Amino acid sequence: GTYIPIRNEVDVYSNFKEEFDLYIPKMLDDTTIAFYSDKEEKINGPFSTIEPIGICEEKDLNVILVPVVGFFDTYRLGYGKGYYDRYLKDSSALKIGIAFDVQEIKFDVKPTDVKLDMIITESRILR
Repeated sequence: GTYIPIRNEVDVYSNFKEEFDLYIPKMLDDTTIAFYSDKEEKINGPFSTIEPIGICEEKDLNVILVPVVGFFDTYRLGYGKGYYDRYLKDSSALKIGIAFDVQEIKFDVKPTDVKLDMIITESRILR
């Protein structure tokens, strides 16, 4: 599982889309995302996202690369809606945040924040 970057998120999608069977998120409602095949036709989604139309739903994902607005230890800060935290809390996949070093900030971790298995930046891997 991965994401198509928006704003200034790290772009791993462009590097992996030809080599792997990717699944990318689609918003199902105001609280839920699910991952669908990247090979599907894509449409414009909420929050300036690009998402699959939603036919071929995920299989069991082994790894999920997660976008990061900010990070502290291996906790990620997103855009504040909690979509990824709700999805990741029940996932057994390896959870990897992808960020730039400059995105490291201190913030209060909430009980609903999901600790990632690692954060990868351009200079290090946090576990």
